[in-house]
Amino acid sequence: MPAGTVADRLRADYRVATIEHITGEGDLSLTVFAPNLAELSSYVLTSLGSIRGVCDCQTHVLTAVYTEGSRWRLRALNASQRDRILASRPPAQPKAGGPLGAVDQRLYAAMELDTRAGFVELAEAAGVSISTVRRRVNVMLAGGRIVTRCEVAQPVSGWPISASLRCRVRPADLDRVATQVARLSETRSCSSVTGGRANLLLSVWLRSAADIHRLEASLADQVHDLEILDVALSLWHVKRMGRLLDEHGRAVGVVPLVAHETSAADDS
Repeated sequence: MPAGTVADRLRADYRVATIEHITGEGDLSLTVFAPNLAELSSYVLTSLGSIRGVCDCQTHVLTAVYTEGSRWRLRALNASQRDRILASRPPAQPKAGGPLGAVDQRLYAAMELDTRAGFVELAEAAGVSISTVRRRVNVMLAGGRIVTRCEVAQPVSGWPISASLRCRVRPADLDRVATQVARLSETRSCSSVTGGRANLLLSVWLRSAADIHRLEASLADQVHDLEILDVALSLWHVKRMGRLLDEHGRAVGVVPLVAHETSAADDS
């Protein structure tokens, strides 16, 4: 079964946040959300393993995030425009823990379907007052329970090429090296992982395919403790954080990554 057919089977799966058709030894790269290792095992062995055409799977478990897509900047805004956006955000609070309450889950689900929805539309979707929506959304933003992220169609962004680099760093140097490479202008995401030889995973956006060689040379020159094990170029992002994309990188649908959590009480 061709990789495209397998990707089509996975597009509607809410557990699969991102699907990439890639170069290299594998055909598809998946980002899967699971609440625990047992659920991840079940998904890999039962759900993924039952799809006709899937003949091999290598799994890495993310252990820490040093940067991710919401923090990456296209550099299309001037300083004044950036300041206006930052000023509109609620002051950061200590990261909250525990499951989302019933109202927060409904708001989360509504915002996944339409992130541009206003407080009025969200209040109707969640069945609460506008003031409650404003308060709960600000609390979730301030506590890092939800993160806003403005994406662009990558082919017209000026950074049309994306690649993933699996790297190996001495465990004692992992935090220092990950922090260093996370600051690179090309780095969209940087995470420590476990489950194989690689313990650092980078996702980068580039101006051209040839820039991957420049980036590799730069990393070798600046980060002496990093070994690049494998590089895979993304041929097509089939799905990115729940958004279904066409061949031009434009969103054509959404599969909500709904927070499947239980709550003891409604916190309205």
